[in-house]
Amino acid sequence: SWDDRVQGELCRYFSTPHDHPPRWLLMLTAYIDETGHESNENMFVAGHIGNDDQWRAFAADWISLRGNRKQFHMSNLRWKHPRTEKLLAQLGPLPNKHGLTRVVGGVRMSDYIDLLEDRERRAVKGYYFSLQGMILAILKWMPRDERLEIVLEDQRRYREVANLTIGEIAAQYRNVHGMTQIAKWSFVPKGSTILLEQADYLANALLQLYRDEDSTKSKWTRPILGDMKCVGNIFKRNTIREIIKLRKELLP
Repeated sequence: SWDDRVQGELCRYFSTPHDHPPRWLLMLTAYIDETGHESNENMFVAGHIGNDDQWRAFAADWISLRGNRKQFHMSNLRWKHPRTEKLLAQLGPLPNKHGLTRVVGGVRMSDYIDLLEDRERRAVKGYYFSLQGMILAILKWMPRDERLEIVLEDQRRYREVANLTIGEIAAQYRNVHGMTQIAKWSFVPKGSTILLEQADYLANALLQLYRDEDSTKSKWTRPILGDMKCVGNIFKRNTIREIIKLRKELLP
């Protein structure tokens, strides 16, 4: 049934740890602009955060409007077809309609790559700074007595960095009850849940906006950006350079 399908998308979340389950669920994916030289790439990590009721209402609407397609991926859309524009216009406002909050992290590698040594360039990619800045902003935004579950699309090249980044933050931030604010984090395969499709849409929209705001793809993906209000950080050049310099001073 319809309710069973929505329930099936959410049954694996909001349930562990069993003694004090998280109230907030964050669904994320990452997009990287690799059309040019690596040192010029833009990296975005993006998605939405919400509670159980918000995700259930969103899932029901999303399933209804996306039609009978088995999966929704931005890379598979037909960008020259008017149906694509209509679909994106219908789906884009849904997260905001149901009270989900945009969360974003982003950085441009050319803004700081000259400050890194060769070994650091391989180890400290834009994903680290994007994810770290975003999660720290979320924990500052969240009520101090609540907990968070993070679900990331499993992208193998980022998994180790994600585990290290989230693990470091989880060990440092606790709620008013003394428990870690990040209750758990996990990775799910691409296409395994419709709940990640909003993140795919949002991260792609940010990439198109920063690549060329006047392009067709940027205009058609604008609906999910809405008023552009969000939780997180898209680092400006001066800010990320100061962070890198401070990091090098603290961790020579």
